[in-house]
Amino acid sequence: MFLFISCTGSRKFFKAAEKLEKQGFVDQAAGYYLESAQRNTNNVKAKLKLSEVGQKYVSNLSSQFFREYHSQQFEKSVEIFNILKKFADDANKLSLTLAYPKSYLDDYSVALEFYLNKYYKQTLENIEQEKWELALQTISKVTMYNSHYKDVEMLEVTAKCEPLYRKIVSLMDSKNYVLANQNLKALFLVSESYKDAKELSEIVDKLLKTSFLVFHHENKSDKHIADNLVSEFIDITHQYSNQVTLINQAPFSSMGVSIEFSCVGDLDLTKAIHKATGTDFFYVFEIANKKEITYGPTKTKMVAYEKTRIKKDTIFVIEYKPIDYFEVKAERVYAYDFKYQLIDAFTNQILISKTENCIGSDKLLYHEFAKPILNSMDNFFPYNPASTPIVNQINPNPWRSEFKNVRDLKSITLLKQDADEKALRSFKYTLSNFIIK
Repeated sequence: MFLFISCTGSRKFFKAAEKLEKQGFVDQAAGYYLESAQRNTNNVKAKLKLSEVGQKYVSNLSSQFFREYHSQQFEKSVEIFNILKKFADDANKLSLTLAYPKSYLDDYSVALEFYLNKYYKQTLENIEQEKWELALQTISKVTMYNSHYKDVEMLEVTAKCEPLYRKIVSLMDSKNYVLANQNLKALFLVSESYKDAKELSEIVDKLLKTSFLVFHHENKSDKHIADNLVSEFIDITHQYSNQVTLINQAPFSSMGVSIEFSCVGDLDLTKAIHKATGTDFFYVFEIANKKEITYGPTKTKMVAYEKTRIKKDTIFVIEYKPIDYFEVKAERVYAYDFKYQLIDAFTNQILISKTENCIGSDKLLYHEFAKPILNSMDNFFPYNPASTPIVNQINPNPWRSEFKNVRDLKSITLLKQDADEKALRSFKYTLSNFIIK
């Protein structure tokens, strides 16, 4: 199918070429004969006609090149010779040789140098006059034939980047950092090392980010909690690194102040810290009322009834024997108060002031027999079925399952993680609703 379509296309172009040739359009006919031969390299007729008509076309182009070159129309002569050379090269790929004076190669080199130098000089003038669009136009004329001519690559970078660079500086002066950032990205698509664009990008990134400084009250007994929370705050902030930055290396981050003070009462101090760090917000917190308590385990003696099968005389009877068991309860609590404030560093206004009770707790409730048992749990009841009315006999399976309940309280470490998670949720809420732009 592919060969059929290919051959059909070849014949179609051949017929069109014949028609053009008869009408005297030799140049156009040569192009169609070439297309026909390229579509089907086994089309002998197309190759023969291409050799004949194509040579006429190449000869016509050679004459045009000669006239344009000797009249010093170098741009036109370069254009014509490139058309000539491409046509001859395409025919050569089909094992056809179309002749033209080889001395024209030297003439072409001379013409090309005049052409390139002409537009190179125009490029220099356009850049000097800050005509960036015109400079790019003349550069394209040079790079069309020689992309490495002199320092044209560097000139192209200048013509593209300089107007963007100046716009970026102007936007930064007017504090339009968002648009400045967009133009920086466009500039970096051309060059990542133009002038001090990288330094400007770093400045813009910092200005676009909302920064905040964490204060925490120094309390030796609770220091490990505060330090761990600050570490978690940093990790959370990294998730929004393009929008916000946490200042955690400043000497102000732990000043031994209480949450009630929190810098708000000292406007001079607030201004000094704001000036020194450039922060937008102060996040102040402290840990209070920490407690670790374990209740129990307490054991309450209870009575269950074991179903037994006893032989009396010659028959077996069912009896329910009382058996002691214990209801065991225990509880472990780890808790602290997480007090925090968010303060606008510009206005010294308190935006949030809350206390979160952070608790991690675990409770146990299980049953255990006073003595080891041998029978299946299906034989045990929380009541005496023989003396309990049927309407009062509840499903014993939930009660039986409590003999299998967990018997170890969660560790303080796990409960601490639960309590910390509540503090971290408060921080995430503050971050997403007040700090991030």
